[in-house]
Amino acid sequence: MPAPFPKVVGNGVLGKIIMAVNGFFVRLWGFRGLFSYQIYVRAQAHPTVPNLLEQTISSSEKLREEIKLQAV
Repeated sequence: MPAPFPKVVGNGVLGKIIMAVNGFFVRLWGFRGLFSYQIYVRAQAHPTVPNLLEQTISSSEKLREEIKLQAV
């Protein structure tokens, strides 16, 4: 995956030239790591409002059932 040179210099002639030069060097075996990069994303989902409501209702129902069983 090439570096995002067009985002830095634009999609004009300069950006296309830099991308072509970068692509050439990426294809060379010895420079594969020098002129390319990889992205690693570690993500964690945050709870949504519907998810939180569902969990609250579910735990509330379980708590009510436990209280009913203790009263008997």
